[in-house]
Amino acid sequence: MRHAAFVLLLLLSGLVATPAKADTTLLQYAKDTWRSLDEGLISPETGLPASYVDATLKIRSHQTGPTPFGGYLWSGTSAWRAGVIDRRTARQRVERTLDALAKLDYHRPSGMFYRWYDPYTGGLKDGTPASTFVSSVDNAWAAVGLMVVRNAFPELRHKIAPLLGRMDFRWFWQDGATGANEGGGLMRGGFWIVPPGGTTCSEQARDVHFTCHFYGALGETRMVSYVAIALGQVPAAKAYFGQNRTLPPTECGQEQKPVGDYRTYGGVKVFEGAYTYRGMRFVPNWNGSMFEAMMPNLFVPEEEWGRRSWAVNHPLWVRAQIEHGLDDAGYGYWGFSPSNNPAGGYRAYGVDAIGMGADGAYSDQEKTATDTGFGGCRQPQREPGGYGDGVVTPHASFLALRYAPREALDNLAKLKANFDVYGPGGFYDAVAVRSGTVAKEYLTLDQSMVMAALAGDSLRDYWSRGLTELRIRPLLAVEEFNARPRDDAGTLQTYARDTWASMAAMVEPATGLPSDNIGGDLSPGSRATFTSPTNIGMYLWGVSTARDTGLITAADALARAGKVLDTLGGMPNYQGMFYNWYNPADATLAQKYPFLSSVDNGWLAAGLMVARTAFPQLHDQAQALLARMDFRLYYNPAAGLMRGGVYPAKPDDGRCLVEGQGVWYTCNHYAGLGETRIAAYVGISLRQLPEELYFGPWRSLPDTNCAQEQKPVGSYQTYLGKQVWEGTYGYRGMRLVPNAGGSMFEALMPTLVVPEETWGANSWGRNHPVFVKAQIQHGLTEAGYGYWGFSPSNNPAGGYRAYGVDEIGFSTGGYFSDQENTAVDVGFDGCRTAQPRPATWGDGVVTPHASALAYRYAPREALDNLARLRRDLDSYGPGGFYDAVAVRSGQVSKRYLSLDQGMFLAAVGNALTGDKLRGYFSQGEAETNLKPIMALEEWESHS
Repeated sequence: MRHAAFVLLLLLSGLVATPAKADTTLLQYAKDTWRSLDEGLISPETGLPASYVDATLKIRSHQTGPTPFGGYLWSGTSAWRAGVIDRRTARQRVERTLDALAKLDYHRPSGMFYRWYDPYTGGLKDGTPASTFVSSVDNAWAAVGLMVVRNAFPELRHKIAPLLGRMDFRWFWQDGATGANEGGGLMRGGFWIVPPGGTTCSEQARDVHFTCHFYGALGETRMVSYVAIALGQVPAAKAYFGQNRTLPPTECGQEQKPVGDYRTYGGVKVFEGAYTYRGMRFVPNWNGSMFEAMMPNLFVPEEEWGRRSWAVNHPLWVRAQIEHGLDDAGYGYWGFSPSNNPAGGYRAYGVDAIGMGADGAYSDQEKTATDTGFGGCRQPQREPGGYGDGVVTPHASFLALRYAPREALDNLAKLKANFDVYGPGGFYDAVAVRSGTVAKEYLTLDQSMVMAALAGDSLRDYWSRGLTELRIRPLLAVEEFNARPRDDAGTLQTYARDTWASMAAMVEPATGLPSDNIGGDLSPGSRATFTSPTNIGMYLWGVSTARDTGLITAADALARAGKVLDTLGGMPNYQGMFYNWYNPADATLAQKYPFLSSVDNGWLAAGLMVARTAFPQLHDQAQALLARMDFRLYYNPAAGLMRGGVYPAKPDDGRCLVEGQGVWYTCNHYAGLGETRIAAYVGISLRQLPEELYFGPWRSLPDTNCAQEQKPVGSYQTYLGKQVWEGTYGYRGMRLVPNAGGSMFEALMPTLVVPEETWGANSWGRNHPVFVKAQIQHGLTEAGYGYWGFSPSNNPAGGYRAYGVDEIGFSTGGYFSDQENTAVDVGFDGCRTAQPRPATWGDGVVTPHASALAYRYAPREALDNLARLRRDLDSYGPGGFYDAVAVRSGQVSKRYLSLDQGMFLAAVGNALTGDKLRGYFSQGEAETNLKPIMALEEWESHS
């Protein structure tokens, strides 16, 4: 009982205590599920369970078979162990069914039940080959039920022994079967007692017609091998190790090319292959479904007996299903497994990418497929732009309880709250989560899995006693799967190493200053001949991060930072503020009209604040440079905002200027919450600017101002005597505070050094994850690019351009996500009419630094996006990710920008070092002076 899940699973058996809410919830699930079985599915005429019953629990099917037989037997036991019924009642239910089973016709030479009976009469359903088919896996589940009740009710063994004792699984065994691992064998699917007819493949032997197919994958069908081994009827090592973990890497007819090697166990040569999904590696099953993975685990303690195999694999499998539903497909729910189809009939659902079958089972009604390709066989296909009407079955969550208890209970609670998916017999069989269509039936198979999951370990104990454990446990104990949890740290370290290579290559040796950008080959001759205060500040961050992540030595880092500070000390400046463009080769001015940018100096000051803490030996030098920077130069008290910048000498080109005390100010102010807020943060932290400046910029423009992207929803609030319009924009059901262009760097660049989501837990802490989610949904769902991350970057077609998500930026001119400038106009009530939404989007431009910025708030999605960009597009070079890629044309801007690489390295460095970079900036004045102000505000952002 080593998993936290047992706190939940065993409460019903009375073995542990848990919070009352979980106790009540699970007990109610057990009571209602048992009702579907005992009142609805069971036929009082015979004591046999039907395969399914309708939502009223009154109209049963005229079909049943060995799997429902076993399911009802172990469900009666589960109901007793869960505290729903007493032992006497459970025994009565079990004995009634055993008596009914003893009367059924069966295949006498093998002792096996036929596939379909009529539960009302106990006779065969009909005379077709389908009814008289003898299924190996169905009979295995009947045997499981008999083995459970044999130990749960020893007084009934005289009735169980004849039924179990006659079952001879050697009828299905084939040593050296086609498709088996070398030296092993497989179990056949079954046999017909008459020719199946039509085009169905069969092989005649022993007066029956065997299926041509064998059970070669480790699906729920592995239970046939487990049962046959437990009963001592087949060679144990050959049967268990004969099954494929994946197909060999030479077999193209599978979903993806597996990673692994060959190992030998008990004379059987096994390819220990694994599939890769979202950075995880694990052994797949055929359809990528939950019941294939987990149903045997209800009875076989696989993770205890196979600590180097199943114990690693099962939690990863559950995690993959969860992440597919919540992240990949964005359904909001998860749990994909064969079930009734809400549109009618029965269908196998699963996660295509993690099933061995190349034609797959799918998670939605539309059969949205993925194909990562197979080297030497087929090319990868683009990721789906979006998924359709996902079909979720509740039994999958119950199967996952052992490995993800909180996620499973939350998923069930959401399904119950948001859909008409719960009836008198518990959860209905399945729901299509986008249309809301529900399969309002109860299936014995699925309900019996739920009951088994709610019985804790009791069924495992009953099934695995004695010779069963002695025969199976050693097999599982010796094997090691090639399953591996994802190594996010290793991936991030690789990205950090390569990104740092580009930043180091940008440095001019004479001055130690970084160039603005460099060519994709990192050659010195491709360095740009200009740089900015922002670039210099970012490089100081980068040096500390490279040291903290082990990429350079402490001595190297100190020398690099010291050289930058030495050069800064001698560079032209105005009252301590630095001009916007210098030549990095000699630190001379490199612009016609020298300009002092508030935001660029803000980023340089942030770099100096980092340097003085990260390099104590340089503290005084960095502090001296910082002390002469006075951000009051940019503050306009009348507007309560920061100006864009200052010209010490008036330009003569007619640009808009406001004359001041010997300087000329830009006409523009920074009135929105973009990356420009860093200047205010620095000024407030250094006590140069008033606290109320924090509340000066618009959250959105007021709802009376038509000159913005959409009409915001909000209200006025007052902080520090300043009235603030707390407005939010709507996007795909979310509410968020926008920035000017809807871009990632405007939203998140300051978070690299300022813990906004912590200091402003009720404002930024709500907004940042929603903003990231909006960018993801735009790229993957709305525009269908297959990738996401929109932020100013180099234009793959040439030059530099601001990209963003038009609808979540308040500028009506917009930043667009594609080269075609595809725009959205949702209108503004009383000002302008909404325009039709775009039918299609063009050549989306994605910049990798946006994913790095988003990593803190959506780590899995960010790493997956980067992995796809690297895999599918020529987007990675010797200095890490190139600056931008147009994802439909495949055109790439093969340059590295100091700004963008600096953001990328800072984000990765924070992730690898536990936010050391943030700590260097935020300790001291920033925490003392800025944190209390951020804590005051509350936004209405939500997903």
